[in-house]
Amino acid sequence: MNKTFRLAVSAVVLITVASGLQAEENQSKSIGKNFNLVQQDLNVVDGSSSEAIIPQEKMQQGIELYNKGKFAEAYKIFNELFMIKSDDTRVNFYLGRCATELKLYDDALEAFERVLLIEPTHVRSHMEIARIYFEEQSYDNAEAEFQKALEYPMPNDVKAQINKFLAVIAESKKKNFISGAFIVGFNMDTNVNNGNSFLPNGSVGSSTSPVFDYSMSETLAVNHIYKLNNDGWSWNNSLVLYNQHYRQDVAANLLFSQIGSGIAYKSSKYEISITPTVENLKYGMTHIDPSLGNGGRLFPTLFSKVFMVDRLTDMMDAVGIGEKFTMPLSEKLVLEQSLGYKYQFFKTADTLGMNAKVIDSSIGVKRALDDGKNIGFALTASRNLQADPTKSRFDVDQSSKGVRVDYFMPVQKYFDLAMNVSIKKVDYNDFNQAAVNAGIASGKQQDIQRGYGITATKNINPTTILSASFNKFYSDSTFETMVYQKNTWGVNLTKAF
Repeated sequence: MNKTFRLAVSAVVLITVASGLQAEENQSKSIGKNFNLVQQDLNVVDGSSSEAIIPQEKMQQGIELYNKGKFAEAYKIFNELFMIKSDDTRVNFYLGRCATELKLYDDALEAFERVLLIEPTHVRSHMEIARIYFEEQSYDNAEAEFQKALEYPMPNDVKAQINKFLAVIAESKKKNFISGAFIVGFNMDTNVNNGNSFLPNGSVGSSTSPVFDYSMSETLAVNHIYKLNNDGWSWNNSLVLYNQHYRQDVAANLLFSQIGSGIAYKSSKYEISITPTVENLKYGMTHIDPSLGNGGRLFPTLFSKVFMVDRLTDMMDAVGIGEKFTMPLSEKLVLEQSLGYKYQFFKTADTLGMNAKVIDSSIGVKRALDDGKNIGFALTASRNLQADPTKSRFDVDQSSKGVRVDYFMPVQKYFDLAMNVSIKKVDYNDFNQAAVNAGIASGKQQDIQRGYGITATKNINPTTILSASFNKFYSDSTFETMVYQKNTWGVNLTKAF
């Protein structure tokens, strides 16, 4: 898909993940940051029943390490103190806190439960147990522990934080979540006739003479999540509509639609989804309606665009299935992988013989850096298998390999900046002797495609994003008509719902 559309849908993803199931995780993290602070008003009871004496020097050393965030070192010390005096509430409490920070949740639960055996009214331990259950998405147990904690006197700010957790738990019991976004964009393209990623090479005539044009675009993305249970299983439905209309080159107008519906699973260790999809692409205009003004070349209103659908050529249908997998490798490193299969059916005279089976795959990692920055690296590969048994074309059977690097950084409080660099090699497997004889090719077709992009985004409010982008694209090829370059500029306004 083309860069404008990809940037637009990326903006949708950035907003819509803040709703539905993902909202629970984001909100719990936000609450959790304040939770540790407000709990400082709740004292750790120093109680025990055995006569063993805790070395106070070592106890103080463990507390200092804990306060400095050195939880692994502190955990080791408190574990040694636990071996000396297993019924000391302070030792057990700090042992539980260190275990929680190290995500040793079973050890943490045992430590806090030992505190409650000695001191049943220890509010802080009830809340720590509730938080562990919350992190493990055991919401019924978390709710019960939070309710127990509310039975005891506590500062108002602590009570407010507990009520926020309870509100998130109540939200988690919902079954249906609907989110989405509408995006409107203005774009400029220095070479409209080449480099449209919606279209496979050869589906429309390429040109060595670049044509500059403006376009308007609209994107509607809707996502519906139905929670099958509280164990992480859900059924996801999605709809994407993308419309692009050029000011002069109306033959390049397009309308893309995609519907997806599939199952997904999310746990603390990984996420995976499998989604069958159906797609349709309408491209070019069968005729120009003079009522649009200036031969149909002025920007129409959104209302008139609705009635332009019947003037677009129904070019392609596709059915497919896609798989996505995400897994944290460490606190700052995430593995991302995807695999897709698609069968494309072309319908126009220009695309006769282009039916194809398409396999796309990618694997990469994303690393979080300091100050909200992150960097991503991905390897991509694809294979197009010609489905026409007569093999009447030489530009369908192809394979590609590529690499892409993405970098994201906030620019203080003003805006966010995203940059990307990509390179892809495309090999065509059929030899076009006629093209060689005509002097427009030197052998089997091979393309080297390079792309560079930069996008600045500004959050106007929690549901509105303004973005501006610039992309530069080069294509070198053994086929003369596939040697070109282009620049694109775009401004998009995204409104989430």
